[in-house]
Amino acid sequence: MELKNNNILKNAIYSAKTGIIAASLLLGNFMVFPVEAAQPVNVSPSKQSDQASGEFCADAALAQHPCPTLPADVSEFDANFIYRFVGPESQAPFDRFSWQSFIAMTWPMTSAGQAVSYQAALHPDPGLVPRWQRLVRRDDVIHGEFADPATQTARAACASGDMAGFDQLTGGVSSRQLQGKVTQADIDGGVLAAQPDGVGAADGYVLLEGFHQATGDVLIDQAGNYVLYETRMNEAAARYIRANGLGSFDGRARYADAGADISFPQRTDHVSHDPALKGFTKSAPASAAQTTAQPGPGATLIKLAWRILPQEDASRDSGTNGAFLTRKARIFVSAQSSVSGKARCREETVGLIGMHLVQRVVSGNGDRWIWSTFEHVANAPLAGNARRPNSFIAKNLFPDGCYLPGVKKGKLGFKRPEPASAPLDDIAKPKRFNLFGMAASPFASEQSATGQMAALPARAVNRGITIKALWDDKPPYAVNALGEALPPSQLVRCWQVFEGTQETNAKWHAQLQGAVWANYFLVGTQWIGNIGGAPFGVGEVPRFLSNLTMESFIQDQAVGSCLGCHSTARSDAGQPSNFTFLLAPTN
Repeated sequence: MELKNNNILKNAIYSAKTGIIAASLLLGNFMVFPVEAAQPVNVSPSKQSDQASGEFCADAALAQHPCPTLPADVSEFDANFIYRFVGPESQAPFDRFSWQSFIAMTWPMTSAGQAVSYQAALHPDPGLVPRWQRLVRRDDVIHGEFADPATQTARAACASGDMAGFDQLTGGVSSRQLQGKVTQADIDGGVLAAQPDGVGAADGYVLLEGFHQATGDVLIDQAGNYVLYETRMNEAAARYIRANGLGSFDGRARYADAGADISFPQRTDHVSHDPALKGFTKSAPASAAQTTAQPGPGATLIKLAWRILPQEDASRDSGTNGAFLTRKARIFVSAQSSVSGKARCREETVGLIGMHLVQRVVSGNGDRWIWSTFEHVANAPLAGNARRPNSFIAKNLFPDGCYLPGVKKGKLGFKRPEPASAPLDDIAKPKRFNLFGMAASPFASEQSATGQMAALPARAVNRGITIKALWDDKPPYAVNALGEALPPSQLVRCWQVFEGTQETNAKWHAQLQGAVWANYFLVGTQWIGNIGGAPFGVGEVPRFLSNLTMESFIQDQAVGSCLGCHSTARSDAGQPSNFTFLLAPTN
């Protein structure tokens, strides 16, 4: 069932026996049922945030424009409500929380870890470091015990930019020959260990390696290169992993055997000042965030999706690129992933095209995670049959898959779009997409005399690579085992952006006009808003949310929901891992 726009229905029913008022509101696409919910055991209904929040800043004293203050909670959330469907007025605080978090997490910082001014942040100097880069890398905390020591040493040489050392390690020398020469001290003392300032390599480069999604698929952009992924966490999450011995498989096994639950902190148990805000602004009055020690945010995890920028893009401003948030990266390719059979280290400029920002907060039902997901505006167009995120009552959401842009299904089959009436996207009108390049229908040769298409559009879009994907020694990098170029992925967006979130995006884009941040949009914010059950999943609202860069090929499936998918997460010791796959590393 999809509810039409502008249908507003207010029903109030009073029960004399229970004294409970049950109200249902239909607003836009969604309904809110503020019915008192049964409180989960040991769940606090606390709604208090750490500080007063403005529209563009989590600190009301700085709310005249976006700021680097990280929000710690959503004060407007009411844990006594069952949010069966979520309306714009209920979603707005969560979307504001997401935008404030995204801006604060990508805010440029000096080498001393201090946030620059708002004006400097709008067009940052390339030498500044974004806040997220000061977080802890996943591989610095979660260890794979069975990783090849020679590979680890080569990876460390790549990360440090020691190309001569890297070539010496990998230039025709087998892992077997190196095995006895590498000590654990070599690995632990490598540059993969966290630097004192948390940035990583001394020259500010990021190390990228992962190019497989959680499903095992690879995503290839329109330039023929793999999309790359990295995961980081804040100190609250890293401290929890270290304190409980969850960084190793043996530690995770012991933890599971002891019967202890994995439960990341909802708020740090210590108080401290945020060094990023020291001297942030002289024009605004001193704020509580600057002068008073506050409990820090709870566990925060981020996952970033990067594309290698072609020369015509990378040659522009290396800090923001005018279109992308960019970083200089060293890409490590293991011998097993290289078509030549030798490890490789490549230096490239990469542009951010997707981000999951996951934060555990005090407010909320269920397990209290807030899932914010952002994308670049030019990633891909909407599918011809894109659905609203409340379409959960349908038994089969996408029986024929997701269609090409503008394609509609009629009584005679799939009708291909007329060029003049088939807009590619309702979010942006880019000259080219990052992850879609079909200017004309690939089904032209299969079109029947009646003007209908005989083939299903799902055959052409959102399809993963089923053969072994390897790296070539030169771009475009995506090749098969024979060294033949793999075709670029052709993605369409199966889910529309919730209309309330579109309004929030428009408000932030107007505020950020001219800044690189305006080239990103909030796909949505998902949170546990009810007790779940069919057809309400695990209680996540809005019901469906996926990031095109990370759930590329499962958008049309029931597991294509962020919190729904992560509710199944287990550690590699087999126990529930609190909505994160972080504790099940691939060795």
